[in-house]
Amino acid sequence: MNEYFPKILINSSSTDNTEIFYQALGKNYEIILSNSIEKIIELSEQQLPDLILLDIEIIKANNFDVHRQLRSNPITYEIPIIFIMDKINDNNYIQELYYGADDYITKPLTMQMLRLRIQKLIERKQLWKELKQQRDQLQKEHIFIDTLLNAANNLILVINQQGRIIRFNHAAEVFTGYNFNNIKDKPFFWEKFLLPEQLPDFREIFQNFLNNKLISRFRTYWINCNNERRLFDWSNSIFIDHNNNNRYLMLIGTDITEQRLTEHALQESLHEYATLVTMIPLGVYKFRTTNKDKRWVFEFVTPQFCSILGVSAGE
Repeated sequence: MNEYFPKILINSSSTDNTEIFYQALGKNYEIILSNSIEKIIELSEQQLPDLILLDIEIIKANNFDVHRQLRSNPITYEIPIIFIMDKINDNNYIQELYYGADDYITKPLTMQMLRLRIQKLIERKQLWKELKQQRDQLQKEHIFIDTLLNAANNLILVINQQGRIIRFNHAAEVFTGYNFNNIKDKPFFWEKFLLPEQLPDFREIFQNFLNNKLISRFRTYWINCNNERRLFDWSNSIFIDHNNNNRYLMLIGTDITEQRLTEHALQESLHEYATLVTMIPLGVYKFRTTNKDKRWVFEFVTPQFCSILGVSAGE
């Protein structure tokens, strides 16, 4: 693999300076020279150098604000610029420096100072590039996580140690009737969704979270802004940020209202069935096989059946 050398685009009016550039930088950098100030923009876009050296006297003599164009160009605006200057006591120079350059070097040029300034700027550019990549990656991950959370049918919310909701998915917004942006900065807003008699239990769950203890499963009713009540089965987890400084409580709630109603209706039906069967003057029984050893066991018997066999229900 060919070794990469950072590119430096240089515009200088002095032959002596050009020789210094090659002596100071030629071993560690790829040097691109431009004899025309008008070519700087074109070369910058084509070569995408890691740094640009501009002689401010040439800029002034040609009345060509190349540094301003570089800064306003979306392709070249991040490229570090160093001005080569004769003096720094001119207010116009200082104004241009603050607007268009990252650093300056005064003439006469020295190889040691040139190397040091260029090395520091390129290192800073590389660090900024890495930070930007990390930020972009985190942003993509956040978008991906938000997409997953909002695609879920379950209610999902994340609570920080101050009791504030920092994640509130679309399903939670739909059920509660509250938009996340309207509640995210309000501590303990989730208490509005709970029945008054359930508040102490949930506060205990939150306190356990603060003490790094987890109650992984519980059931509570939630109430929305229309005062509709639904029963949710919650599974919980604690996670810590990458700096190991902050803990968060994630709650995932499944609406089991219909399931509970079905179970209740089934229990009532079974009770009615058992009552009716015991009134029939016949021996009736129900049995099943065990899952483990496949034995036959009685699940239900009527008093008439026990009488026929001459045994008690317990036997």
